[in-house]
Amino acid sequence: MTTKTTIKQADMFDINGPDKLSTESVYQREEIIRQYAKDPNTVFYISVSGGKDGQAMSILVRKIVPLAQIVFVHAHLGDAVEHDGIMAHIKETVPEGVPFHVVKNKLRDFIGMVLLRGMFPSPKYRTCTSDLKTNPIDSFIRKDMAERGATVGFNCIGLRSEESVPRSGRNPLFVNNRLTLKSGKRTVYDFLPAFHLTETEVFETIYGAGEKPFGVYGTEQDTTGDVVLSKSGNTRVSCKFCIMGNVRDLRNAAEWYPERYAQMIAVERVIGHTMFTKTVKKEVVPVPLEEKVGLPFDEVAVRRWMMVLSNQRQALLKDKEEREAEKLANREAKKAEAAKKKVSKKYGSSEDNLTLAI
Repeated sequence: MTTKTTIKQADMFDINGPDKLSTESVYQREEIIRQYAKDPNTVFYISVSGGKDGQAMSILVRKIVPLAQIVFVHAHLGDAVEHDGIMAHIKETVPEGVPFHVVKNKLRDFIGMVLLRGMFPSPKYRTCTSDLKTNPIDSFIRKDMAERGATVGFNCIGLRSEESVPRSGRNPLFVNNRLTLKSGKRTVYDFLPAFHLTETEVFETIYGAGEKPFGVYGTEQDTTGDVVLSKSGNTRVSCKFCIMGNVRDLRNAAEWYPERYAQMIAVERVIGHTMFTKTVKKEVVPVPLEEKVGLPFDEVAVRRWMMVLSNQRQALLKDKEEREAEKLANREAKKAEAAKKKVSKKYGSSEDNLTLAI
């Protein structure tokens, strides 16, 4: 009896395996990027939100990629949720002459999305990321690569392994199947340059490049060059009131933006759904934003926002209904046209039939 032995070939290095955070793997990933960057038609899209991770990521990319091949892109979620001053901060980090594009969902912003869905995103279903960030950025990359005639692109994202268990499972350099065409006419890779950095290393990278992180972090650099983290500043920069935000960040937002605090409470009341929940005796219980934050709010402002948001929601629902009716009408028209062509092909045109009859 012969036993079949399967031999698995080992790679010289594994950039995405168990050692993906090692210095060697980081170097090998960056070396791959350097090789691709030798082709002037390869484009590197740096997605920035204004947060520390994206800023550090952009610094690392600029060290190994020529500026002429870099494009900055920011997905804007709406003034109601974007931090005040975030756009000015991002523009300060974009080198002179490097393209910077702001993309948006064509139909709605964050508030509009929540009003239309009748519910907030959740950590499990982060529609804010997919609908308002990923999809608009993907659309931009497709369009921009087509206009440039570029066949290879890198979607550079500021995610880090240290942030969470799910993110630690990501591959820091991999083919983006959403954007890559099987025909070979367009190949796009997701690249996570800052994947291996710790939070301290992120801030050190920013200050080391002569830049400063966005002000809400409250960090500073002491006389010895060490980065001092604030005990009261934000731990992350995303939306003012984020479904992933901790109590400290949410309280900061309530204090810094009292009018937006009232607006978000009003959104919860209008749709009858809260941003946060808790589990009590295995039952999921809604947690209103004001309960989560624990700070007072302007009830008059909340009621004023409720009237505005209720009208906005009705307009959004009507617009959705009209667009769906239009799509249905278009589908029916196409079906009718297809059926007409099928009959015409089978029996010939009316003129042909008349000629045959004569």
